[in-house]
Amino acid sequence: MAKLTSERVNGIKTGYWSLAKKDELIQRLGQIEYRSEKLISQICDSLCRMPRGDVPADQLEEFCEHCPATILAKMIDGEYPSNI
Repeated sequence: MAKLTSERVNGIKTGYWSLAKKDELIQRLGQIEYRSEKLISQICDSLCRMPRGDVPADQLEEFCEHCPATILAKMIDGEYPSNI
Protein backbone atom coordinates (compact mmCIF):
# COMPACT_ATOMS: atom_id res chain seq x y z
CA MET A 1 0.00 0.00 0.00
CA ALA A 2 1.44 3.38 -1.00
CA LYS A 3 1.64 5.73 1.95
CA LEU A 4 1.26 9.49 1.93
CA THR A 5 2.70 10.02 5.39
CA SER A 6 5.61 8.97 7.55
CA GLU A 7 5.84 8.87 11.32
CA ARG A 8 7.89 11.69 12.78
CA VAL A 9 10.89 10.29 14.66
CA ASN A 10 13.10 13.29 15.29
CA GLY A 11 12.47 13.46 19.04
CA ILE A 12 11.25 17.06 18.90
CA LYS A 13 7.71 16.62 17.57
CA THR A 14 5.40 13.63 17.48
CA GLY A 15 2.88 12.73 14.80
CA TYR A 16 3.17 12.43 11.05
CA TRP A 17 4.55 14.39 8.11
CA SER A 18 4.23 14.21 4.34
CA LEU A 19 6.07 15.26 1.23
CA ALA A 20 2.81 14.99 -0.74
CA LYS A 21 1.15 18.11 -2.03
CA LYS A 22 -1.94 19.32 -0.19
CA ASP A 23 -4.23 18.58 -3.14
CA GLU A 24 -3.02 14.98 -3.36
CA LEU A 25 -3.58 14.50 0.37
CA ILE A 26 -7.10 15.94 0.17
CA GLN A 27 -8.06 13.83 -2.85
CA ARG A 28 -6.85 10.56 -1.34
CA LEU A 29 -8.13 11.21 2.18
CA GLY A 30 -11.46 12.41 0.79
CA GLN A 31 -12.02 9.07 -0.92
CA ILE A 32 -11.34 7.29 2.36
CA GLU A 33 -13.74 9.50 4.31
CA TYR A 34 -16.60 9.28 1.83
CA ARG A 35 -16.34 5.55 1.01
CA SER A 36 -15.25 4.12 4.35
CA GLU A 37 -18.66 3.93 6.02
CA LYS A 38 -20.12 1.82 3.21
CA LEU A 39 -17.01 -0.36 2.90
CA ILE A 40 -16.79 -1.02 6.64
CA SER A 41 -20.50 -1.84 6.70
CA GLN A 42 -19.94 -4.35 3.89
CA ILE A 43 -17.10 -5.93 5.85
CA CYS A 44 -19.34 -6.28 8.90
CA ASP A 45 -22.23 -7.69 6.87
CA SER A 46 -20.26 -10.24 4.89
CA LEU A 47 -17.14 -11.15 6.88
CA CYS A 48 -18.07 -10.77 10.54
CA ARG A 49 -17.49 -13.88 12.62
CA MET A 50 -20.41 -12.99 14.88
CA PRO A 51 -23.70 -13.02 12.90
CA ARG A 52 -25.96 -10.24 14.16
CA GLY A 53 -29.12 -12.32 14.53
CA ASP A 54 -27.47 -15.05 16.60
CA VAL A 55 -26.18 -12.96 19.51
CA PRO A 56 -27.83 -10.59 22.02
CA ALA A 57 -27.19 -6.92 21.20
CA ASP A 58 -25.07 -6.24 24.31
CA GLN A 59 -22.73 -9.16 23.52
CA LEU A 60 -22.49 -8.09 19.89
CA GLU A 61 -21.60 -4.52 20.91
CA GLU A 62 -18.78 -5.81 23.14
CA PHE A 63 -17.50 -8.07 20.35
CA CYS A 64 -17.67 -5.23 17.79
CA GLU A 65 -15.75 -2.88 20.09
CA HIS A 66 -12.58 -4.93 19.56
CA CYS A 67 -13.10 -5.58 15.85
CA PRO A 68 -10.43 -4.09 13.54
CA ALA A 69 -13.17 -2.69 11.26
CA THR A 70 -14.70 -0.77 14.20
CA ILE A 71 -11.30 0.52 15.27
CA LEU A 72 -10.61 1.68 11.70
CA ALA A 73 -13.99 3.45 11.55
CA LYS A 74 -13.25 5.25 14.83
CA MET A 75 -9.86 6.36 13.54
CA ILE A 76 -11.43 7.72 10.34
CA ASP A 77 -13.97 9.58 12.51
CA GLY A 78 -11.11 11.22 14.40
CA GLU A 79 -11.23 9.04 17.49
CA TYR A 80 -8.02 7.37 18.51
CA PRO A 81 -8.92 4.18 20.38
CA SER A 82 -6.42 3.05 22.97
CA ASN A 83 -6.85 -0.62 22.04
CA ILE A 84 -4.87 -0.51 18.79
